Amino acid sequence: MRTSRIVFCALASLLSLSLASSRRAGDKLLRDGPDQATYYGAGNDAQSFCSGNGLPNGDGSIPTVALGPDVFNNGAVCGSCIMMAGLGTGAGYTPVSTEPQIYLVNNLCPECGSGVDICADGDGRWQVDYYFTDCY
Repeated sequence: MRTSRIVFCALASLLSLSLASSRRAGDKLLRDGPDQATYYGAGNDAQSFCSGNGLPNGDGSIPTVALGPDVFNNGAVCGSCIMMAGLGTGAGYTPVSTEPQIYLVNNLCPECGSGVDICADGDGRWQVDYYFTDCY
């Protein structure tokens, strides 16, 4: 009994750490403050973390992103969607649209922290806001 309580507490602590920079508003998990988005090239998600581990990868109907380890939760968010919009600030030649758009999470970006790596051709490091939402 004591061992299972210790395991439960350890898992609860890990979950709270992974969501430490998030808050809930209704059914939406919101990020606290802006994050950064980068690009990793169109078509580079064919061998994604999610597909390689038998997790949801998408069917190509929704653009895809990789999330950083602070929110990726060891793949628990594979197949989830985020609503993301650029804030108009950053550096590079391809700013993230300021119009909100839905993206499917299907990959891990190990160096992204809590940020987003967009599977599209582009350039730069841009400030964005995003939250988890339904995939429509």
